[in-house]
Amino acid sequence: MSLVTVLRIIVLITTISWADSLVPLPAGSSQQTPFQVNKLTLEFVEKFRQQMARGFPLLDLPVLAPFTWKELHLNDFNNNILRLSAKLNDGITRGLDVFDVTALNVQISDRKLDFQLTFPSLQTNGRYVAKGQLAGFVPFDRSGKCSLQLRGLTMHGTVVFDLWRRYLFVRDVRVSFAVKSSQVEFENVMLLPWNTFLFNRIVSGQIPEYLRSNRNAIVMKIRTKIRSKLNEILWKYDVPDIIRIINATVSTG
Repeated sequence: MSLVTVLRIIVLITTISWADSLVPLPAGSSQQTPFQVNKLTLEFVEKFRQQMARGFPLLDLPVLAPFTWKELHLNDFNNNILRLSAKLNDGITRGLDVFDVTALNVQISDRKLDFQLTFPSLQTNGRYVAKGQLAGFVPFDRSGKCSLQLRGLTMHGTVVFDLWRRYLFVRDVRVSFAVKSSQVEFENVMLLPWNTFLFNRIVSGQIPEYLRSNRNAIVMKIRTKIRSKLNEILWKYDVPDIIRIINATVSTG
């Protein structure tokens, strides 16, 4: 999934969490209860899930089920067993619309949203161009078909936001990922079948470990890169605009 797409998804989740004013208030109530706010947000997330196969053209958000992407870079990976630089091209990812909202807490008074999504299985297929060295002495420089399956992928996020007039802006954002297991297949990445098997086993095992060992660095890197870009997207639409677009897209989709 491209960075811009991830950003827009976070924008949608952040924006709909602010939409508690759309829920009819019980008689005598002056503000929404936490239960009502979370319930409203879950309803919008479900609408978003239903629309993923059609996309949100008015928000320039593409079809996400399945999601097609052009390229992804992996630069200078080195764990002393495997040294690898690769580019993945013309990929398609399936399973993004199959997820559980395992945690959701909107704190309007603190301007904070905590969420956790769990994807049982994500399957990606595409092509690769890769070069590097296996076990310190077996070089490779190959291209071909590739596939990646992630099982039990968890996305945990915290967004701290505020409102200026009718616009949201993000004060802080933290997103981390964990995965229970992964299976990678780079076809014919090595000349010998046994070396290809060994390469794929090593890469498959390294993905969960890499996410665990580098969690804080990944969180900070995402925070540095996307906070300003989130706000660039948010400033294009005020809150009522986005809510109207979401509702109009779902009702006509």
